[in-house]
Amino acid sequence: MLKAVLLHPSYFLTTQSLAAIAQYGEKIVFEKHDNFQKQTYRSRCSIATDQGKLNLSLPVKHQKNIRQRYSEVRSEEVFDWNKQHLKSITTAYRTSPYFEFFEREFKELFTSSAVDLFEHNLEITKYLCDQFRIEFPDKFTESYQKINSTPGVLDLRHLVLCKGSSIAVEEKGYPQVFEERTGFLSDLSAIDLLFNLGPRHGLDYLRQVSISVPF
Repeated sequence: MLKAVLLHPSYFLTTQSLAAIAQYGEKIVFEKHDNFQKQTYRSRCSIATDQGKLNLSLPVKHQKNIRQRYSEVRSEEVFDWNKQHLKSITTAYRTSPYFEFFEREFKELFTSSAVDLFEHNLEITKYLCDQFRIEFPDKFTESYQKINSTPGVLDLRHLVLCKGSSIAVEEKGYPQVFEERTGFLSDLSAIDLLFNLGPRHGLDYLRQVSISVPF
C-alpha cells in the first residue's frame, strides 16, 4: 500500500514533478532535510526559446567547506537574476496562447532578488498548483529520508536531477511556440505547459504523464 511519495520542491518545477503532484495529491511529502546540491532543479529550470532549450540558474550564497541544508540556502542578491529570468521568460513566451492571461500575477514571483530558496520554490509550486487547479501538498519530512528506506514510500526525489535519473519518465509532445524550428523540447519547466496549453488542457496532460519506477 502506497503511504507517501517523496518529492523535492524545485525552481519552476518540471512538468514531470508537477505531474507527480497532480497524480499523487495528498500523498506527496516534500523533503525538507536534505543538503543543497548544485546543478539540480533546486536552483535552476529550463524554458523553450527560438534557439532551443535555455537554462535559467538562480545564484545562491555559498559557505566554503560547509554543507548547507537546502532549507537554509538564500539567493545571491548582487545579480539582478530575478529581472533577467523574468525578461528571458517573457521573451520566450509572450507570443504563446496563454501568457497574457497570467502575466500580471506571474511577475509577482520576481519582485525580489533576495529569497530563501526552499520557501521561494514552495511559493512557485503553490502558484502553479493554483493555476492548474491542483491541491497544493503541505506535508514535509520530519527528518532526512534515506533512498528507498521506508516500505510503502515512493521516492521521486531524483526528479530534481538535471542530468540522468533512476526514474523513467515518458513525456508526450504538445504544441510549443518554437516547435517548428526546434522540434518538441522535453524536460522543461511546467510554465511551458501552462503558457502553451492553459490550465484545463494542461491538467489533462499532467494526469496522463507516465512516471515509472524501476524495481
